[in-house]
Amino acid sequence: METNTAIAAPVIAETARDLLIAWANAQDGWVRLAAAKVLESGSELDGSDIDALYAQYLAEKGLSEVDVVKVELLSGAGGAAEDGAALKLVRLESVEGVNALASDQQIEFNPQLTVVFGENGAGKTGYTRVLKRAAKTRSAETVLGNVHSPAGRQPSAQVTWSLDGVEVTHRWENEEGLFPLTRVDVFDAPAVLMHVDTDLTYSYTPADIALFKHVSDAIRAVSERAGAEIDDRAPKSPSFLQRYERGTRVYPLVETLSAATDLAVLQGLADVSESEIASVPEIQQAVTALQSDNIAAQQAVARNRYEANTQLSAAVAAVQQFNADAYNATLENLAEAIAAQDQLTVTTSTTFGIPGAESPQWQTFVRSGDEYRRHLGLVDYPHEGDACLYCRQPLSADQIELLKAYQDLATNAAQAMISHAQNTAGTLIGPLVSIDTERLLAALSADSDGGREDPHTDAALKMIEWLRTAQDNLNVRSPVAWDAPSGLNELSVEAGRRVEASRSLLSELAERSDTRAEKLSEEKSRLAELQSRIRLQADLSDITAYVEDAKWTAKAKQAAGRLSTTSTSLTRVTKEAGELLLNGNFEARFEKERIALRAPEVKLDFPGRQGTTRRLKTVQQHKPSEVLSEGEQKAIALADFLAESGLRSSSAPVVFDDPVNSLDYRRIEEVSARIAVLAEQRQVIVFTHNIWFATELLSRFDKKQASCSYYSIEDDGETKGIVTAGNHPRWDTVKKLTSKVDSMQRAARGAEGETREALVEKCYSLLRSWIEVVVEQEILQQVVQRYQPNIMLTRLPAIDGQRLDKAKQIIYPLYEKACRIMDGHSQPLETLSVRPKLDEFETEWAQIQQARKDYIS
Repeated sequence: METNTAIAAPVIAETARDLLIAWANAQDGWVRLAAAKVLESGSELDGSDIDALYAQYLAEKGLSEVDVVKVELLSGAGGAAEDGAALKLVRLESVEGVNALASDQQIEFNPQLTVVFGENGAGKTGYTRVLKRAAKTRSAETVLGNVHSPAGRQPSAQVTWSLDGVEVTHRWENEEGLFPLTRVDVFDAPAVLMHVDTDLTYSYTPADIALFKHVSDAIRAVSERAGAEIDDRAPKSPSFLQRYERGTRVYPLVETLSAATDLAVLQGLADVSESEIASVPEIQQAVTALQSDNIAAQQAVARNRYEANTQLSAAVAAVQQFNADAYNATLENLAEAIAAQDQLTVTTSTTFGIPGAESPQWQTFVRSGDEYRRHLGLVDYPHEGDACLYCRQPLSADQIELLKAYQDLATNAAQAMISHAQNTAGTLIGPLVSIDTERLLAALSADSDGGREDPHTDAALKMIEWLRTAQDNLNVRSPVAWDAPSGLNELSVEAGRRVEASRSLLSELAERSDTRAEKLSEEKSRLAELQSRIRLQADLSDITAYVEDAKWTAKAKQAAGRLSTTSTSLTRVTKEAGELLLNGNFEARFEKERIALRAPEVKLDFPGRQGTTRRLKTVQQHKPSEVLSEGEQKAIALADFLAESGLRSSSAPVVFDDPVNSLDYRRIEEVSARIAVLAEQRQVIVFTHNIWFATELLSRFDKKQASCSYYSIEDDGETKGIVTAGNHPRWDTVKKLTSKVDSMQRAARGAEGETREALVEKCYSLLRSWIEVVVEQEILQQVVQRYQPNIMLTRLPAIDGQRLDKAKQIIYPLYEKACRIMDGHSQPLETLSVRPKLDEFETEWAQIQQARKDYIS
């Protein structure tokens, strides 16, 4: 191993380049080689340069068999300055192998402002990924192909740009950093936290200061390659286990990966056919449909009816079985017994001179005394020689006679008749007075069908009103003339019929619920198994590499540990060169942008690290993300981004990818205004799914439409990123919804049983949305539109009244039906068990499409 470290002569540093040369001459040969290449080109090093540096690094550290090449000391040399030509993006087209984007699309960029609008998942992010990777932004991502297609292609696209009006067309082949597109500034969601919390390097710096960053990037690239190779060769737990679901056949095989793993088994599972991959969306649709809670709602309705009519049946039976004659006769017997008892009480009072003997209190006293006697078990008490039970004094003959008279009052036949009559009356009225009429009314109310007329319920309510009056009389033991309502037999029969119908429906629904749950579990397992096998197919090469022995780590880790010292020394030199050139200028720009966006105050600091001039923001010594709201963080990030991009001395495009997430409407207006001003100075391209923001931005160019272009990004099932030029965003389209309905219909046609019925219900839900869009866009001719602030009365004459009446006859009944069937809407009990059929939907789908054609023809 050769150190390749030369002894450098002292250098008097007069410029930033001199500082870099002096520093490089004191480093290892591979670092000096990096500095030489940067000084020569004046730009960041490409992949081939990094390859050469890494090879030199490995050779110098004794980590390869390649001979060490001696790198001579550096001397002062000229270099490239920054290109001041005005850069504009002209066109992005022929995108291939990028996510699931269609390959025959084209976006023509306006020299001032281009707005690209699309829903989440429509494919607009695929286009931004191409631009970010070509520009090599901080948030550039790895561009994947269509992960659902086994025959993936290398990501590529045709990009056209102009430099001072001279157009250049280039075929981008997934390279990260395509000059001069590296001058493009991009703001997106991942950049927010970077611009808020991270101590950032500048994405633009003057030419000489940029040299330090390019050298730092080269050192970091070598370090990352060394770290990546160490990670690749070092044994570790497999990182891809989390991608697989427990319970699948693949999971335990991946979980137990080792050198002894039978790769043939994994290869067999990874052999997934195109037809299996194509079946994933259908299985996902089936799972979504089976997760619907329609059956639970139907069970609740049926259960309410069962409970209401069960209670009603019991109430009618109690009314019918009540013996009014026996009850009235019992009250007469009770009255006679009370009269006899009163007579005996008067006689006793007169004979013995007892005051108040007729009062209830005295009678209670007598009965209590007799109950105490019986409690003590004194059967023949009192007799001569006994003592009083209360005062324990001996009883005289007169007192004994008095106590016996008391016993007669408490135990005579009249008293027994009173008790018997009271018990009998209570038994006779018990079933009636125990009926909870409030609970019964509540049950009937829950069973009512949205105000629809129901003679059975009306009769039940009348019977309950009558029963309440009867209960009042019975509770006070008043005689009754039992004039029960008519129609009780019919009421009982209908209640019984409804109980049986509800019980039968509940049984059927329970069986259907179990069937659906079983089918859902089966489809989920099937989906998880297939997705795991598809994932395994993508991971197979990595898994195969994992089972190989890990080598070459200890020596590489020791050498890599010294790279941080090299970066630290470069940072000190960079900070010295950049302190005055960058930081003061940036601070003034940032403060101006912060105020314009109403962003909160933060403290700016400029520490140096990793060979670059950096900046850091704090709020009372805390990270901004720990103190500020998401909207305030986004405003700070935008101010930081705009201030940084404003440092450029030459014009280059600015790309915004969803810049207004988490912002309130006032800030959306302010960001729109700022972007409109920026578009007067630099080319601006905005990608967004926020329809309010897109509309607000476009409205600022109503009077200068030539300075603004608009595109919508849509998907057509599996194909994403379909570009359509237009004037304004439209959320739903007839074409898009027609495609969704057809897709769901095909899925239903390929399913059976409960799965098919669930998918047909989803078809009707989509049909409802389709009708709304057709009515808004075609039948009512866009006179009133969502997300539009004005009513287009000039289009009112385009509405054909005669055709409208004809279209209503077909469209409105089907809309009503779709509303009834779709999730979230109730329906009458009589239709709960009537399931929509596929052939029925297909017929109605054809009818309503024909009605649309008749109207617009």
